[in-house]
Amino acid sequence: TTTTGGQHQLLRVCHKWNILLDVAKAAATSPVNIPNMCSPDYAVASFYKMFGYPTGLGILIMKKEIKRVRRIMDDTSEEESMMINSSEPPSIQEENHSPRRRHYFGGGSVDVVLPHKDFVITRNSQQLVDDDNGEHVNLGVMVHGTEHFRGILQLTHGFKELTSLGGMKAICSHATCLAEELVCRLKELVHDNGSSVVQIYGQWGDIGGKNTSGKGVVLPGPTVTFNIQDRDGSIIGYDEVSRLSSLNNPPIQLRTGCFCNPGACQEALALSESDVLEQYQSGHVCGDRRGVVNGKPTGAIRASFGKDSVWEDMNALVSFIQKIFVSQGGALSLLSGRSDNARNENAAVIDSLFVFPIKSCAAMKVNRWPIHCQTGRFLFDREFALVDSSGSAMRLHSYPQMSQIHSSIDLDTNILIVSAPHRNDLVLSLDVSEGDETITPEDVQVCGVLCKGTIWGGRKASSWFSSILGVRCWLARHHVDEKKTVKSGNKRNDGLAYSNEASLLLVSQSSISILNSVITSQGWGKQVVARHFRPNIVVSSSSGAQEDDTDCEGKVISNPEDFWQKICIKGENKKELELIAVGKCARCQMVDVDPDSGMKGKTLRALAEYRRERGKILFGTFFTANTNESSEVFWIEEGAEVRASS
Repeated sequence: TTTTGGQHQLLRVCHKWNILLDVAKAAATSPVNIPNMCSPDYAVASFYKMFGYPTGLGILIMKKEIKRVRRIMDDTSEEESMMINSSEPPSIQEENHSPRRRHYFGGGSVDVVLPHKDFVITRNSQQLVDDDNGEHVNLGVMVHGTEHFRGILQLTHGFKELTSLGGMKAICSHATCLAEELVCRLKELVHDNGSSVVQIYGQWGDIGGKNTSGKGVVLPGPTVTFNIQDRDGSIIGYDEVSRLSSLNNPPIQLRTGCFCNPGACQEALALSESDVLEQYQSGHVCGDRRGVVNGKPTGAIRASFGKDSVWEDMNALVSFIQKIFVSQGGALSLLSGRSDNARNENAAVIDSLFVFPIKSCAAMKVNRWPIHCQTGRFLFDREFALVDSSGSAMRLHSYPQMSQIHSSIDLDTNILIVSAPHRNDLVLSLDVSEGDETITPEDVQVCGVLCKGTIWGGRKASSWFSSILGVRCWLARHHVDEKKTVKSGNKRNDGLAYSNEASLLLVSQSSISILNSVITSQGWGKQVVARHFRPNIVVSSSSGAQEDDTDCEGKVISNPEDFWQKICIKGENKKELELIAVGKCARCQMVDVDPDSGMKGKTLRALAEYRRERGKILFGTFFTANTNESSEVFWIEEGAEVRASS
């Protein structure tokens, strides 16, 4: 099967049903004897899976009993005969629309067609002879358009290549040997507590030991499906594994999910129907990147081998899993425990302040800035977003050029100034009255969450941003729907504007120093700065001493902000603002983008070495306002004292 590689005995169903068997996966790596496969009426295969080229071209094999073919076209053939013998084309009312008739066609598949009547005669040049009674049956009704003649010409070379490799039996032996070696090596991987690293599904999971093929054991097909487990037995989401494998050297591209076979996937993962429905109700849908929901996997990882696979491919996958996911004795995850350094660093000062007026664009560094006491969001932070033609907010990891778009806000004149290399500045008013009130607020999708927004700056702003990014886009400003927020209890807090999860993000210089030590030790190039992580507040030790990134035993320590439950920031006139921690920030490939050059590095790969927890790579802590705060604004400035409570 395409999901687990299992080979199953197929039984002939002796009913009125015709059987169509998809042998594309089996035909790609092994000899196929169709009569022995439940003797289907039809079978289909893919030349692309067999040769790697051409795409969009396959083969339909059918039994010679023509009666089965005629069932598809009886009504159409009879009707065409009526059309041919009639001097006038039938009217739409007179025509008998058969449910089996195909009401569409492509170029090269018809003899005549009338544009103003429902009248068409299919191509009669291709005929098949029924050996039983010598009748000629028109196959033109099965043609959808011009044949892929260039691809057909390449098939000869594809078959020659298969022959040069020793034929399908040799390919099957080669691919199965690699799959067996992968299974044996994956089963040998264990954590420091003795628990298995990999859970293998299907028939491969029931096979153990090396050289089983020489012991009379019939091996499954060369497709191995598995999930990776943490040392406590919990599943690590396939989304995390896929993301990290793409950052590996060499990069590894994995097929993940349910492989377009939800039934086999559900059976392999032992998911009940209620489990599947519960995952859907929590927001998971086919094709998304949520590998684990409520502690249960939503899909798996698949490794398939074929004629072009080599031993180095298999070895690279095993080495990647062993290096990244196997817990070794004595290793310390930064998320697993709290160090003395983290415990003592509850007193800090604000080192830097950043505001991001336009989501995913460059930061605006400020010395002093107002924050909304009730929302905990900096004034104008993530209030704007660039929206593409699908209504989705554009992200930095997809458009690295956004790092070169700088914004500045003049609070006195209420003006937004946007600049970029080799462009004249774009100047926009922030006055609400300047917006086009005739435009109805529309949905803007931010990381899968719908927010309201209005177009800001009109065509002038759209043309300016589109010329830089090379795609048509618009500037949207967050719109607060007060009625919806109050009456419907909308789950998303409008005070977030276009922020992802919370109104304010904090990181410490100590955490950045730890990460840079990992980057240096692994030789992964340029060190990072705070702006890689797009924080609003960067804090440093109030003592001014150099943060030590190792403890007395030489193990890397935890980030201090991981354990902060709330912080109090001192302001003017002895006022204080209290902010509440709401969780750690899950990181994506956006942190790889250098904020100065827009070039991509290996920041996420370095974080994956020690910042993984439950399928996420965490760095930085989100904060929001204490709901008891007033509706006033509070001015935060660099050098202000921060007291953290754990």
